[in-house]
Amino acid sequence: MRYSQGMSKPAPSQKCPSCERIFAADIRGQWMPFCSERCKLADLYLWMSESIGIPTGSSEEEDDAEPEPPPVRKQWDFD
Repeated sequence: MRYSQGMSKPAPSQKCPSCERIFAADIRGQWMPFCSERCKLADLYLWMSESIGIPTGSSEEEDDAEPEPPPVRKQWDFD
């Protein structure tokens, strides 16, 4: 479909990462990438309570292990 100079393209749709509702995306939108202030604040709460986060790539087994001691420096004794 061609758009004439008087017609504008329809806004692209996007899925809200919080509630998964499909909404008309506007990159200048106040709550992007969320559909509303409620979803934006709900996501912020999950981050602040550490319920969600960026994976670090370490497994739980590694987290429970004792940390390695620092290397021992060899001392030279010249008499």
